[in-house]
Amino acid sequence: MSRGWKIALIVAGGLVTVVVAFLLVLWWTAPPPLPIARTEPKDLPTAWRPSEADVEPAPASSLGEPQTPVSGDDMPQVEPPPPEPAPFLFDTEGTLVAEADGKVFATESYRLRYTEDGMSLRSTGQFSFKVVLATLRMNFEQELSGTTDSSPLSYRFELDAPLGQSQSIEARLIDNRMQGSSNDEPLDVSVDADRVLIVGTFSTYALLPARLIERGIAEETYDVFFFGGRPGNEPTEETDLLPQISILRDGTATLRVEGDAVLVDRYRIGGSTGGSILLALGPEFLALVSGEDESGFRVYRSDYFPNGFDLSSTEAD
Repeated sequence: MSRGWKIALIVAGGLVTVVVAFLLVLWWTAPPPLPIARTEPKDLPTAWRPSEADVEPAPASSLGEPQTPVSGDDMPQVEPPPPEPAPFLFDTEGTLVAEADGKVFATESYRLRYTEDGMSLRSTGQFSFKVVLATLRMNFEQELSGTTDSSPLSYRFELDAPLGQSQSIEARLIDNRMQGSSNDEPLDVSVDADRVLIVGTFSTYALLPARLIERGIAEETYDVFFFGGRPGNEPTEETDLLPQISILRDGTATLRVEGDAVLVDRYRIGGSTGGSILLALGPEFLALVSGEDESGFRVYRSDYFPNGFDLSSTEAD
């Protein structure tokens, strides 16, 4: 197995591991995968280009000099109540491409929403490989719901695959227990609702920058629940600890995208599942990168970067 595929399996976790392992059996004796049709690209927002940014100074107040308040015994001083914190509101749609060893093997379209009622992530996608004279496709759907502070509430995943490889997962978080079923097998695992991070397909990584911004922090550590089982183990016992990852915002990076320079936020992800770099702009996920060349693994927003981006320019500024 090549280095890029090994990284892909570590980053993706159990759910995608099961699917990709099945595909690799066919991959070793098959031609390269067919190119996957990509979505209509979006124009890069002007504000993303630092060379074109034009920040105007804040306008001076038009109210003149501040006036001295009137004082007197008939005017009691009352402290105003502190303002209620504004809810974190965010609504975005994107299309992802997943590559290993420079070959596209999956696409995924998703919508991530933060409203006053909570968080939701919905996605559909496809794994696609050319096998001998045919193209093997596996379609999937995913739904994840959570609270306004990004704690998960429920998860659903459906995979339609040939040769008996279909999967169906449903789970809810109840009293710090993940309960439900995975391929008709009962699921009941103890978790910490404040720390658990559900990792299903690649779009679940789009939650990370939004979650940090919603919580107003730059670093966090998670207990990772890989649906389908974490690599090499099924967390079914009370004493079976979930693996951990940490994410840290460590500055900015500049991407080169078809001649444009794009200044983005850079996060480091590390832990027992390996290390990678996540790129975002504010709460908007842009890419997940493991490995510094084409032999590595990456997931990126093909709606913004239909032809990819220059990996050599992802060093932190």
